[in-house]
Amino acid sequence: MAASIWVSPAEVTLIGELGSVDLHETPRDLVQARVRRGLVVVTPGHTLTGEIYMSPEAELSAFIDSSYPHYIPMTNAHARSLADRRVVSSYAFVLLNRSHIVAATGLQEGMVRGRTAV
Repeated sequence: MAASIWVSPAEVTLIGELGSVDLHETPRDLVQARVRRGLVVVTPGHTLTGEIYMSPEAELSAFIDSSYPHYIPMTNAHARSLADRRVVSSYAFVLLNRSHIVAATGLQEGMVRGRTAV
């Protein structure tokens, strides 16, 4: 067993928080208006559903095509392995490496998270 390991950040698809997220009040002068959007993403190894927060005037396609930020913060995320669909992980919070996105779409009204999308 190695005492430490270095992993190239470019090769990391997800960084996830398994437990509940401890929310702290953000100072009002730092708050920006955001809207919550459901998102379905396919990476080389997973299908991921979760929620992202965007500026109200932003278009989802432009957000996905952007190169910044490199990691997209998502909440209430569910990842299903493409190698074994029985393997499902749930995360309160994840950072998704944008360079690993193969396909993405908004979670449509009426889609049931965990069944229809994942």
